[in-house]
Amino acid sequence: MSEMLPIQRRFLILEQGIGTGLINVVLNGVIALLLFHSVETVPLWGPLSIAGDTLATTFLLPLLLCLIATPLARRKVTSGTIPPLTRNRREHWLFRRLPERARLRAVVLGVICTLIVGPLALIALSWLKVTSLPFWDFIVFKALFAGGLAALLGPVVGLWAIVRYSDD
Repeated sequence: MSEMLPIQRRFLILEQGIGTGLINVVLNGVIALLLFHSVETVPLWGPLSIAGDTLATTFLLPLLLCLIATPLARRKVTSGTIPPLTRNRREHWLFRRLPERARLRAVVLGVICTLIVGPLALIALSWLKVTSLPFWDFIVFKALFAGGLAALLGPVVGLWAIVRYSDD
């Protein structure tokens, strides 16, 4: 198994983590503005709600992140900008279990985040006694939640994309 090079570490932290997080703060803020512009207050539950939007985000963000970032990162490996990271599939529990194909991996990651992050976010909101948020507070929540989730998932997705698997 090869050690991670500084250029790979920089790529995963700066581009896939911080860069992806910042892009998603802006994108999801704009998405929230467009979707919720007609309401003054966003309720926790209901058709146009914090819960519905949060659960949708926990599925769609990882799915789209994986579908967009994987080919971009692989292109960097193919062009020689980032060297591949060699890992033995059998030695790493996560690589052994996740699908190799990006599309299937994107769906799996979306489902995992929806089942784990979604409920945790809703529990946190309930624990904080949030029943609704004023429009601009919701925009900030949505942008920061999505940016934080993207910043956490970006390096994982980037790592999967630059890994070359070996079976020995």
